[in-house]
Amino acid sequence: MAQEPNLFDPEEESGFFSDMKVLISLLAFVLSCIALAWTFTNKMEEEQRWSALNNAHLVLQDAKMLPAAKFSLADAAAKPWGYPPTLFNGDLQNEALLYSVLLLRDAKSAKPLEAAHRVNTVDEATQEMARLNLTADQVVLARVLRAAFALQNIGRTTAHHVILTADMQDPSAKDSGWHPVAAETLQSDIGPAQSRTVRFDVTLPLDALPKTLSFRLHAEYEDDTGKARAADLIATWDGVKNLWN
Repeated sequence: MAQEPNLFDPEEESGFFSDMKVLISLLAFVLSCIALAWTFTNKMEEEQRWSALNNAHLVLQDAKMLPAAKFSLADAAAKPWGYPPTLFNGDLQNEALLYSVLLLRDAKSAKPLEAAHRVNTVDEATQEMARLNLTADQVVLARVLRAAFALQNIGRTTAHHVILTADMQDPSAKDSGWHPVAAETLQSDIGPAQSRTVRFDVTLPLDALPKTLSFRLHAEYEDDTGKARAADLIATWDGVKNLWN
C-alpha cells in the first residue's frame, strides 16, 4: 500500500516563526493594539475631564435672611414687641434690622389666614384679629423669616429646567429630621457664570428662636445633552450672629 507523502515540514514551520519579518509584523500588531487601547482610554478620560469642566454645575453662591423692616436703635429698644423679635444691627450706625414678622394662623388647621396682614408686634396682631372678628382661641401667632439662596452655575454650559427643593431641621418639630419648607421650578435656565436667587418663608414658633437653623437644598436640572443632573447643598444659619456656614 502506497504511503501518502508527509506534507508537514518541521524545518519549514520553524522557519515561519523564526522569520524576522513575521516577528516584526506580530510586534507591530501588538503595539498597534496597545496604542489603540491607550487612545481609547485617553479619549474617555478627556471626555470625563471635559464633562467635569464644561457641564453645568450648580453650587450655593450665597445665603441670607432678608430684613423685613428698619428702625433706629432707640425705636427698636422702645417698641413693645410682645415677643423676642429677630433684631440685628444694620450696616449703618444706629440702625436696627427686623428679620421676623408675625403671621396669623388658624388654630385648628395651622394654615395661614389669607385675609390677615403680617404685622410686627403682638399688639398689632391683636388689632388684626379684631379687624377680622377673630378671638384669641381661633388664632395662633407664628414667627416668619424670609430666606434667600443664590444658586450659581460654575460650569461652561447651561443648566436647564432647574427644580429646587428645600428641607429644614425644624426645631419646633418633635423629631430632629428634615422637613420640607419649599419647592420651586425656576422660570429661566441658569447659563454659565450666571446665578438665580430663590426666596421662601421659614415659619417658626413665636416664643423662641433657635440658635441655629439648618437647610438642605436639592437642585435637579439637565445639561446641554439632556442628561439629568443633581446637586445637594447644605447651609446653616446662626440665629445669634446672623451668619451663614
